[in-house]
Amino acid sequence: MLLLPLSAQDKEQSDLLFWKHLTLGGEVGTMGIGMEVATPLHPNICLRVGIVALPFALRETYDLSIDAVSEKGNSYAYMVGRDERIVRDLQEERLPLKDSDFPRTVSAVEKLRRIEGKVLVDFYPRKDGCFYMTLGAYVGGMNQRRVHADVEPYVQAVAIANGYLPEDDQMQLWLSTTTWDNYIYRVEVGKNQETGYNLRILPVKPYIGIGFGRMLPKRKLGCYFDMGILYRDRWRLNHDGECIERWKAPYNWSAIYGVASLRLTGQLF
Repeated sequence: MLLLPLSAQDKEQSDLLFWKHLTLGGEVGTMGIGMEVATPLHPNICLRVGIVALPFALRETYDLSIDAVSEKGNSYAYMVGRDERIVRDLQEERLPLKDSDFPRTVSAVEKLRRIEGKVLVDFYPRKDGCFYMTLGAYVGGMNQRRVHADVEPYVQAVAIANGYLPEDDQMQLWLSTTTWDNYIYRVEVGKNQETGYNLRILPVKPYIGIGFGRMLPKRKLGCYFDMGILYRDRWRLNHDGECIERWKAPYNWSAIYGVASLRLTGQLF
């Protein structure tokens, strides 16, 4: 398939003018799966516009440290023991009376929400050649990775206790994990039974690359292959609107993302 666009073209390259010819293609690569349309701007220059998506879900288990404290700094066990009604309700729901009895792990689901638009310009040094250089950008949302963790037992227990505690000394639930640089955050009790965070990158990501192939395939059907680098910045962790700059993860060592893709393209006109 890669040899198809390397052969001579049926059409003169001097005829390649803006919107005079149009191709539609599908792609698969490190950015996901997608579609694009392309049109010449000049015999040596081609414009490509498209969209790529990477739907993905991964279930992970993280080691957590749970700390439920009151507004005045009292521990979970102390606050539970203040009122026998709290003890009664927790026992009825089979919930721990001490924070050390909570499960020490929590299951989390991580989902990639990468949907990117792209605008790329290909430059062919030779009008009749197949080698090209590409400049452009990918554009998408900042929050592209979302993690949800089920913390129902913790939230439920603290919510029961807070129902009997004075408003000026109710408990807050804090979760921390040593998996990623001892990241600590507060769970909003009573709003939901899940907590989560987003991993955030730049919304506009510059791209530079090289490739092989021609915009107009010889027999109405051909393919491109290109590769390059995308500057996306390092992932930044965002929780409840707060950006955690101190957050670190093993896969967050580079702000550069490698891009490689193979495209099957067909000539519309």
